[in-house]
Amino acid sequence: MKTVTIPPSKSQAHRVLMAASLSNKKSIVKCNILNDDIITTMNALNSIGANIIYNTNGYFEIEPLKTIIKNKTINCNESGSTLRFLISLFSTLETDSSFIGTGKLPIRPMDIIYDLLEEHNVSIIKESNDYLPVTIKNKLTSGTYVLDGNISSQYLTGLLFALPLLNGDSKIIVENGLTSKSYIDITLNILRLSGINFTVIDNVFYINGNQQYDFPEYFEIEGDWSGAAFWIVAGIIGKEPIKINGLNINSFQGDKDIINILKECGAKIDIEDNYIISYPSKLNGCTIDCSNIPDLVPIISVALSQANDFSVLKNIERLKYKESNRLLATKELLNNININCEIVGNDFIIEPNDLFYNNEIYINTYNDHRIAMSAYIMALLIDKKIDIKYSNIKCISKSYTNFIEEYNRIYE
Repeated sequence: MKTVTIPPSKSQAHRVLMAASLSNKKSIVKCNILNDDIITTMNALNSIGANIIYNTNGYFEIEPLKTIIKNKTINCNESGSTLRFLISLFSTLETDSSFIGTGKLPIRPMDIIYDLLEEHNVSIIKESNDYLPVTIKNKLTSGTYVLDGNISSQYLTGLLFALPLLNGDSKIIVENGLTSKSYIDITLNILRLSGINFTVIDNVFYINGNQQYDFPEYFEIEGDWSGAAFWIVAGIIGKEPIKINGLNINSFQGDKDIINILKECGAKIDIEDNYIISYPSKLNGCTIDCSNIPDLVPIISVALSQANDFSVLKNIERLKYKESNRLLATKELLNNININCEIVGNDFIIEPNDLFYNNEIYINTYNDHRIAMSAYIMALLIDKKIDIKYSNIKCISKSYTNFIEEYNRIYE
């Protein structure tokens, strides 16, 4: 049986680095492997005065912020989490920072958080019609924040980390539901671990001001369920089972729902305390609400391309605003092997078909790590390798640094 160990959770790592940098004492955080996004957040926090060192043994040594360094340029690269989390926090710390980014990040929507910050004393200075570069001036003030929860949970996470540091109490009213709620659960868990007091009643968040972060002296980043999803699907559509180590079955990560989703579609998956085994399985067509699992849509689509009937992935509108237009990129990915699929309103419909493909298949990843990894797993369906166009396999390091190495080891 093939075995793979999952890298640390990117979602949890971002939040842990923030909390530990705001804490009243030093911390040691275990994180076996870094990826581009985690490095980006680490560098951003260091640029304003934190002292985060990653040593060769796989541990962060974190000395919290003491004196804030102002007027720094923060390169968020392609990390939406880094930008959307830190712009609120850095406004609270009055860093007067400038934010820049690469890839699609400068055009990914930021209107909601820019407007909220401006309503609460922050000056937002843009250099063009794009959202980046941008410079923030003045200190965020406490009060009532009204946030549309149907766009991105990342804005809410940034505010939840920032508002406890202000002098007054604050309230965040989330309207139109809360998209990707599981990511907020991760945020709230880290805040609790840090001794931060808050109350949540019917999507209204009450946050006390004048609080101090008290993050634990030692913490271990758990395995990444988003990364595990690729291997789970590989075991299901491949020729042999795969054992996947390093997972917390009680995790707050929403992408652990991949287990229930695929089991309901007929997959055979064994679950233990810290590992799972996925087996070659014939799937049934199904209907899935993807509002809380947007990152899983590409790899779930690959799995369902082999189901015995059509499937419908619902509430997929937000995928247009990822590293690529992930809806179109996923459709193009499946079309390459003759899978019929179409986007109808807010639904993605997949109709399995007999596999048919040209002698050579070139996949355009659109520089999207989840499309690139999905292409590798899709290659298991055909008796040959898929060439990745534009050498954009480098984008995989955004979230899963050693994915290709592991893939080649398992399927050599």
